[in-house]
Amino acid sequence: MPRNYEYKEVDIQDLLLDEENPRFASSILVQESASQIGQDIIVEHLLRYANVSELANRINDVGELHGSEIITCIRKGSKYVVLEGNRRTCACKLLLDRTLIPDQYKNKIKFITERTKANITKVMVTIYPDRESVQPYLSDRHITGVKK
Repeated sequence: MPRNYEYKEVDIQDLLLDEENPRFASSILVQESASQIGQDIIVEHLLRYANVSELANRINDVGELHGSEIITCIRKGSKYVVLEGNRRTCACKLLLDRTLIPDQYKNKIKFITERTKANITKVMVTIYPDRESVQPYLSDRHITGVKK
């Protein structure tokens, strides 16, 4: 039986943080927001509650994402919605574009090195056809877990 996903290298700017992720939907930031959840609210949530500034600095110190850290997503038009790897994606986006960092976090994230920039501008992703087809992988990932 052929696999139902593909590997592809994509621009980090073409990745969207998952606005349907239940972890974000339950965030106090989302509940207090007057508007629908958006990329900026997710960034703030990840910075506040998921140590993304520390992760960004680790990625910058290492100079890349590790080869085993492939981001899992689905297509949405010409973009890709990240279903697994939102923290890594957010960290890379913040390193590459400091205008995305809210003012109160700018001093917590180091400036990107040229090596890191060259290594994270494009990233390897696994693209599934839809949310349903990725559920077995996400279930395994979240049950055994990586994030402490």
